[in-house]
Amino acid sequence: MTTTLAATTSAVIAIDGMPARLRGDVEKLLLELPQDQLDFSLFDVWDTNWFTRWHRNADGTIGCRELVYAPAADLARFRKNLAELSERAGFDAQLTTRVA
Repeated sequence: MTTTLAATTSAVIAIDGMPARLRGDVEKLLLELPQDQLDFSLFDVWDTNWFTRWHRNADGTIGCRELVYAPAADLARFRKNLAELSERAGFDAQLTTRVA
């Protein structure tokens, strides 16, 4: 699937309280988002995340907060799949898009 930056939407993924064993499942969902070439002239490439920054909580669970760019339809599918996983496993997960 080929998209352009203009067709993408930014979204924040916020996950907390997730069992560490599910990290790979979330990473697989992230891989389903388009991996398009971005126009790096529009933002500072040195401020770009090249990996998911997971943090460990005191109770042994993990979480992350990441900014992603993808077409709205792909983000909607990701939101649905992430919500299903979080409901099954009992952790907090949100995907927030900016409302114009």
